[in-house]
Amino acid sequence: MKIRSLIHFTPLFCAAALLTACSGAALPDGAVESQAAPTLEGEAIAPTLAATAAPENFPTGVLVDIGNDTSLALFDPYGRQIATLETPGLLQASPETVILAGSPISGDSSVSVIYHLPGSEGGLMLSAAGESQMLRKDDAILALAGTRSQAAFAFSEFQLVDGIPHSKLFAGSTENAGALDAFLQTSDALTQSVLTPVGVNVVGESPIGVWYTHSAWGIGGQDLIFPITRGLYYFDLAAGRNRTYLDESRSFQGISPDLQWAGSVSFEPQADRSMTVSPLLDGNEVNFPLKPESDRGAGYAVFSPDDRHIAWLEAGGSLTSDPPDFQATVRVGSLSDGTIEAEVDSAAAAQALNVEGIAFLKPAGWLDDHSLLLEARSLDWKQAYLLRFDLQSGELALFSQGSFLGFSYP
Repeated sequence: MKIRSLIHFTPLFCAAALLTACSGAALPDGAVESQAAPTLEGEAIAPTLAATAAPENFPTGVLVDIGNDTSLALFDPYGRQIATLETPGLLQASPETVILAGSPISGDSSVSVIYHLPGSEGGLMLSAAGESQMLRKDDAILALAGTRSQAAFAFSEFQLVDGIPHSKLFAGSTENAGALDAFLQTSDALTQSVLTPVGVNVVGESPIGVWYTHSAWGIGGQDLIFPITRGLYYFDLAAGRNRTYLDESRSFQGISPDLQWAGSVSFEPQADRSMTVSPLLDGNEVNFPLKPESDRGAGYAVFSPDDRHIAWLEAGGSLTSDPPDFQATVRVGSLSDGTIEAEVDSAAAAQALNVEGIAFLKPAGWLDDHSLLLEARSLDWKQAYLLRFDLQSGELALFSQGSFLGFSYP
């Protein structure tokens, strides 16, 4: 069977740029304060750290769910498995339920992972050196957000009370997770949304601020393509001050590893749902117009370590139509001039995997400044694959089987 495919790219030849470390991001003066936060005096400031060489910001490992009910796999950037992480009781692994909390060296003795153990006897679990321990007994865990292989992290809780979702946000470390109190809580009868952490600013091993969004609760379905979120906010833990970076008219779709850029689309289904990148520190907003056939819009934004490139998914058609007419194209754009640098569609991914076709495709993250990981799903949705796309050469090849969970860093 011949498959028509699209891999379009513009060769890139550039030196790696210097980056600002993710553990510090100053709050710009123009940011809008959220009304949901307590009103306290004082300016919310997250310290800015000195710039570091780009290679130090490249992932050293890729955490993958390979379909084993009791463990996860850690791969090096070349697709070689370097560790097996035991996660007994983990039922549904996702980037929201599993985070890395230790940097890999040789073997898995230095690697630790925090994950959500569901059920009435569940909670937050820490798996390290082949042993697991409960950090916090909690049957209401909703989502986790980690830092670059550090012990600091944030998480949210969710409970349904009289049909109204109540949610809370927490931040701490593996040392104090069991004793944490919520720093922010909401109950949302109007929009039925819940608090979801998406990033954590740290100094040393201590969290100083949490980035979060409001995620739709109770909305699903087979034809749901992109995450349904509203706004992007930052809570400064020291100042007790909350700030709005994207308001409720924007659907948050991704934040850069250094927490300085965010991708979003319009929340309104009938509006222009093209990908827009907004600076969280300084810089200019960049918009990437949709392809004419992308009638379902854009989402799943991931940023390169040097903040020069963004990859996102554009979609058209339906996942449930008969015959299927869903079209997925991963696009890569330049944040410096707003040009499209590459496109990879479902047919190209199927060719690289040597399969008849795939049901879904999305960007997962960047291994370095020119190597993009894509996640694909088989036609029956039972098998997941990770592919590596080289932005310089246009090469697309299998990285590993399994679904993407996150990166480890030096």
